[in-house]
Amino acid sequence: MLLTLSLGNLEISEMSAAVLISVSLVFLVSFGIVSLKNDSKGMMEWMFDNKNNEKR
Repeated sequence: MLLTLSLGNLEISEMSAAVLISVSLVFLVSFGIVSLKNDSKGMMEWMFDNKNNEKR
């Protein structure tokens, strides 16, 4: 017995929905970790410093 989820004309199995949800959660968690560990201030200083050096 295969259970399915349907939304309009879209119909996917519960196993496919579970895989999609788990992959989405892994992506969101990894994106959050990378965002927290990213040194955006240092990166911006490096980018603007390089632009100033190129103009000289």
